[in-house]
Amino acid sequence: MNVERKIVNFTLVYIVGIIVGFNNLYLACTLIFCGICLSLGMVKIHKNYLKVIFILLPLILGIVIVNLHNIVDESLAPWEGENVEVTGKIKPKILSNNRYIIELEKINKTKLKNKPLVLIQFKKDCPEYFSWNDKVKLKGKLNGLKVATNPGQFSEKDYWSKQKVYQKIYVLEKGEVLKQGTGFFAYTFKFREKVAKKIVDLFPEKQSGIILGIILGDKSNLDEHYYDLFQKLGIVHIFAVSGLHVGYILGAYLLLSKVCKISPTFNLFFAIILLFFYSLITGLSPSVIRASLMSILVLLGTNLLKYKDFYTIIASSALVILIFNPLALFTISFQLSFITVWGLVYFSQITREIFVRFPSKIREILSISLAAQIASLPIVVYYFNLISFVAPLVNVLIVGIVSVLVPLLLATILISFGSTLVVSPLIFFCNVLLDGIMLFSDLIMKIFSSGYTFFPSPPLIGIILYYFILILIRERKTIYPYIPKKIRIITSIILVVILLLLTIPINQEIRMTFLDVGQGDSCVIQTNQNKKIVIDGGPDTTTLFNYLKHIGTNKVDLVVLSHPDSDHINGLFKVLESIKVSTLLVPPDAYNNEALQELKNIAKKKETKIIEGKQGMKLTVGGQIILKIIAPHPNNLSALDVNNASIVFIFTYGKQDILFTGDVENKGIEKFVNQLDEVEVIKVPHHGSKSSDSAELYDNTNPSMAIISAGRSNQYNHPHQDIVKKLKKRKIETFRTDKNGAIILKVKKDRLKPTTTLVN
Repeated sequence: MNVERKIVNFTLVYIVGIIVGFNNLYLACTLIFCGICLSLGMVKIHKNYLKVIFILLPLILGIVIVNLHNIVDESLAPWEGENVEVTGKIKPKILSNNRYIIELEKINKTKLKNKPLVLIQFKKDCPEYFSWNDKVKLKGKLNGLKVATNPGQFSEKDYWSKQKVYQKIYVLEKGEVLKQGTGFFAYTFKFREKVAKKIVDLFPEKQSGIILGIILGDKSNLDEHYYDLFQKLGIVHIFAVSGLHVGYILGAYLLLSKVCKISPTFNLFFAIILLFFYSLITGLSPSVIRASLMSILVLLGTNLLKYKDFYTIIASSALVILIFNPLALFTISFQLSFITVWGLVYFSQITREIFVRFPSKIREILSISLAAQIASLPIVVYYFNLISFVAPLVNVLIVGIVSVLVPLLLATILISFGSTLVVSPLIFFCNVLLDGIMLFSDLIMKIFSSGYTFFPSPPLIGIILYYFILILIRERKTIYPYIPKKIRIITSIILVVILLLLTIPINQEIRMTFLDVGQGDSCVIQTNQNKKIVIDGGPDTTTLFNYLKHIGTNKVDLVVLSHPDSDHINGLFKVLESIKVSTLLVPPDAYNNEALQELKNIAKKKETKIIEGKQGMKLTVGGQIILKIIAPHPNNLSALDVNNASIVFIFTYGKQDILFTGDVENKGIEKFVNQLDEVEVIKVPHHGSKSSDSAELYDNTNPSMAIISAGRSNQYNHPHQDIVKKLKKRKIETFRTDKNGAIILKVKKDRLKPTTTLVN
């Protein structure tokens, strides 16, 4: 075993222990038992105690530490769902959107021995500004953290539980500072606030939003247009504090120290102080801590130990982080940081061969950028469902500008505390660079409007296979001589077949996902021919769009708007703006509705076909699916309001009929109810409102299943209890988004299979 790589091997086995211990405690115990037995056998045979300990120790450590760290603090459980008064200290973690982490000392005058961490959230229109270590008193409602209620959705609970936070307090009134924080952390936070204020004062709004992201990691003020644009271009990481920024700052400092001829010992000392201070003003960002730790290890190894094995350095920094918090292994930032850094070095040998005809300096820049993109691609796709084809090129250009911009901005801000006049030329130059970044980004997106694609999250086996193939390519000169030609050919064929099987759609059923959009409606249908149908968009702009991204949607074949109320139409605007839509089906606009007109205008701009749905119309999707419109009839529109003029249609596939009803009420139902025959599933009208309680509707349709889309604890008390009781009395199996989360209905020609995101 290579002496220099013992830490690498130790770290890898420790990571295996974390993964096993986190996912399956019984398997972990079995492995420990088998490992002990195996180790005892090896000791008896080989008498090599150190080797046995080296193999077994990291595995057991990983299993034990992750399970100790994963113990849920339930001390606040008795107060969940109640209004509480709490006292505690603000912790040194910077959050945005009026949020803080507080270490609780008291709740309703009850002292807490273990001092649990809690996320506190203020109203958007009532911001509070606290400093680290401030002792505060707050009144609010204590709740558990939100779980993901839709496939692929962000889970607040999963994210914060990895940081030992299990509850959230929604602050009901202004907080009270009992004692202002003192000490180094508190003063650092106050300095950070001064820096933020200085940025806002010195630069225009759009530019200051970008600078706050670049320098402090605060993306809350980043212009929405440019945030979306940077994501599509694959450069959003530049505008959030990360290891890249640590590299910029450290590089600028080392260049300055070289000019000033600072001795290596003092150089190391000042570099550590600089990185420590930068970590503090960025709010102890995990990515900055990781990069700073890695940089310090590099400096220590090269300056004091005269040792610079790259893999040992990144393994050492990963090990330190995972010992203190083993759950960091499962965070996006940890995975991206280490895989990208590893890929920069490991895969650059492959990428250099691609740019072999380029001049040496350009080849090096392009190969490093491409190596980072190749290494991080599966992780980016898995979490963000987006592939940017222009990212390698754009990163090269933008990273070059930002490498100058970051130290320049820091110098400008620090000097401005002494004199604003002196820094005027620097401010001008910074604005020129920032304007250049924005103009260049807009230009690239106009030229390469289709320079990105949405992609579904790949399976774990696909990710493993991706890295396996890349490693084979990277190590081909080393391993190929030892593998017979026939084995190489067979292995290549097997890998190609597996990749094809992973990409060929094998879905023989239709998948309907009734999304949990709160108090509203939205449904996405994926057909067995990979067609996409969207029915309503819900009240917000993100839930539907994020789900479509999650399943890798680049084209929607049909969008159906039942009626233009905000809880049905709002989510469709972003879909039409960002994804190609072939056809838009809308109700007849007898009311000159502004939102509907706006949606139609977007559709016309995007060259989407617009159809007004009327009774008797039939639409065919993929040759096997028929949408038969039951209502509204054009002659009835003058007597109906917007809800009762909803498009009502029957979705038919084989023997399965599913009735979609929009927000139609009894007045509208009576106009078409006599035309209805039996269906298998009914989407309950108007979120289960009492105004849609039509006995004749259920008599005629006689459904075996009902789906209700409603928000939790909504102000309308939907669904009405009379509706729920009558559905139960009729023995209709009922699913509700407020109780079950997203409802997934798998439809085959002869049967239905419902599943839910939440299990009650």
